[in-house]
Amino acid sequence: MALFTKLDRQQIQTILDHYPNLSQKSFTFSPVAMGTVNTYYKLRFAKNLVYYLKIDEVADPRRLDNEIRVFQNLIAQRKKIKFDFPRPLKTKNHKFTVPFGKKFALIFTEVKGRSLYKKLTPHHLKKLGLALANLN
Repeated sequence: MALFTKLDRQQIQTILDHYPNLSQKSFTFSPVAMGTVNTYYKLRFAKNLVYYLKIDEVADPRRLDNEIRVFQNLIAQRKKIKFDFPRPLKTKNHKFTVPFGKKFALIFTEVKGRSLYKKLTPHHLKKLGLALANLN
């Protein structure tokens, strides 16, 4: 897995400054070598708070808006869903994305547990897709 966008502490802080509850907080960060298209960083704050920073490498606003709508739908249907999922945080401007050059950055909550990334089968993906398709 690649790290497409390499960020330093100052660049991450500039992104965090857009989030009301994260700006000016001390943090550590490390790149996450998972995924196929986007760049991810794990952000650790005091009191064991963990968030993930995503740099959307495709930077297609229409596709990104659709992704945000999926998350909004999941959040609205949270009581019906039997699994936890990452939630994007809103910025000070009540948006979910922060422009980062020609790309966009998003911050997500951590989902406790372990990654099943390497253990997923087509059967698992079909079941997940059906569950998502049944949300309305």
